[in-house]
Amino acid sequence: LAGFAVFAGVAPPAHGQMPAQDSVKGAKDHPLLSRFEASRLVGYDVKQFDEASMVAGKRLADKDGKAVLESKLPVEGKITRIAYVYPKERSALEVMRNYQAALDKAGMKVLFSCAKETCGSDFGQYMHDSRLSNNFIQGGENNSSPFNYGRNDSRYLLAKGARPDGSLVHVAVYAVA
Repeated sequence: LAGFAVFAGVAPPAHGQMPAQDSVKGAKDHPLLSRFEASRLVGYDVKQFDEASMVAGKRLADKDGKAVLESKLPVEGKITRIAYVYPKERSALEVMRNYQAALDKAGMKVLFSCAKETCGSDFGQYMHDSRLSNNFIQGGENNSSPFNYGRNDSRYLLAKGARPDGSLVHVAVYAVA
């Protein structure tokens, strides 16, 4: 599928310390999916043309007991990944509902969503290893720890819609506490 993909990961600060400012120089919010109130941008990557495999189903065990995704959605085009740390006084549920409302308002259709155990086994570890690792989170341990050691309240959604020019766009949001 040609188009545009945005992945946003959000987590509360580790040890209750919110970064004083964004930790990625030159990074900016995506015009389609702005940040949750008072969040700090801690990971950013944009590829003008690339491919990605978006999570479109829960984690299951195959016939050999190996963890696999029930479904993936291959996309290609401009790929944007952004990670935010949100205030510890807020919940993953509140953050996710905020993003859902923004996507609904933009006319996007949810293709898949899950929360906690409905995401399947080791979903948070999969998201960390495949979407948030490789030095993507910047600014030290306080910014990366929630993505590494949190995941008690994982929530995910994948949505599809069209940009004003009619081009296809996919957005994945992963919120963790």
